[in-house]
Amino acid sequence: MTQKSQSSMTGKIILGSGRSGTTWLQDVLAEANNMRPIFEPLKAVTPRVPNYEYAYLAEDDSAEDLLQFLEKVFAGQFRSVWSDYRLLPERVVPSLSHFTSIANLMRYRRFLVRFKNNYFKYNPYIKNQEILLKFIRANLMMGWLRREFDVDMILVLRHPGAVVESQLRLGGESWDPVTRLDYYKQNSRFLAEFGDRYGEFLNANLSPAEMNTLIWIIENQYPLENAKKYKCDVYFYERIIQDSQNQWPKIIGSLNLKNIPEEKSLLAPSQQASSNWKMGSTNFVKTDSWMARLAESDREAMQRLMERLGVTEYSMSSDLPQGHDKSTTE
Repeated sequence: MTQKSQSSMTGKIILGSGRSGTTWLQDVLAEANNMRPIFEPLKAVTPRVPNYEYAYLAEDDSAEDLLQFLEKVFAGQFRSVWSDYRLLPERVVPSLSHFTSIANLMRYRRFLVRFKNNYFKYNPYIKNQEILLKFIRANLMMGWLRREFDVDMILVLRHPGAVVESQLRLGGESWDPVTRLDYYKQNSRFLAEFGDRYGEFLNANLSPAEMNTLIWIIENQYPLENAKKYKCDVYFYERIIQDSQNQWPKIIGSLNLKNIPEEKSLLAPSQQASSNWKMGSTNFVKTDSWMARLAESDREAMQRLMERLGVTEYSMSSDLPQGHDKSTTE
């Protein structure tokens, strides 16, 4: 990184797996601290984004194209429909398919309403100078990010049972476990580093629940093991929800921010939130439990996989973290 780029860095980074509450944290922190939230800039929705989705990069790896791209992101010089307004750009411009049926036309109309709402919600933040980056595709480049961008960074963990249940329930292209596992199966750099650890499981005949569990483990085990080394504090989503009075000051301290989100912001569901959440007191209250919605056979298989791969942070018999500190710096 150039000295000029280094001296102008004022951004912050939130890392985590998809469906772990990272969008919620990004939104409430950005609002409270007058920051510009940049949403998932590594999602390859435009040729301007170098293809590093879910890539593994060691601390000393070279990735000049990614470095140059993220320098522009941190400098506030990157704009995209996806990262600014959280909608796929190819869906904005109407196509003939939108007019082939009433159902398609109504679907496009709903999309336009969402685009309008997102535009008016997020556009005022684009002028803010300080950047808050949120990644669910960069956990395995934590060391590289620390070396190239010495900025404040946190990792957010949520119970794999809750994450997997949400991914299975939502489905669709975004959460297809076969496609997502292929990122790792086809990545020679990842296999060279982690093939001995995960190769047996990558090639096993796993159920969808097990595949999503394996993805959660891959995405979180390496950053957990290296969080202290790379000065990245770890926060458990469940603790943030249940112990907000103690957790929010620590999060603010980890990211070197000034303002804790207001209660009204914490009550509002994020743009990515499931419809199974409702508001209550100062926390979200679930209308039903992920433990009840996962089949017992899936829960048992997930627990076996977690035990075989040495996951100790969570157990499928409890919806809370297993006695870990609230942050790596305590």
